[in-house]
Amino acid sequence: MREEYEERRDILVEYLDRLGWDYRIPEGAIYAFPDVGRDSWEFCMEMIDHGVAMVPGEPMGPESDTQVRICFGSTTKDELRKGMKRIQEFCS
Repeated sequence: MREEYEERRDILVEYLDRLGWDYRIPEGAIYAFPDVGRDSWEFCMEMIDHGVAMVPGEPMGPESDTQVRICFGSTTKDELRKGMKRIQEFCS
C-alpha cells in the first residue's frame, strides 16, 4: 500500500510542478496543501463546477486562505490524473 501512495503522490507532485504552485512535498500525509494564489473558497467552488472536489485551506487558519487540500489517498491513479488535468486546463 505504501508504494501505491508514493506513486499517487508522485503523480500529484508532477502536476503541481506543472502548475507552478508553491507546496511542500507530502512525506507522511496523503494530501498536498498547495498555494493556488487566490481565495481558496472561490477556487474550490469553481473546481466543483469542473468535476474536481478539494478542501479550502482557509478553515485551517487565516494564513492558509490561498491554499487548498488535495487528497490522493482515496482515489485511483487514473482518477487523480483526470482531476489534475482538469485543474491544469482550468488554470491555463
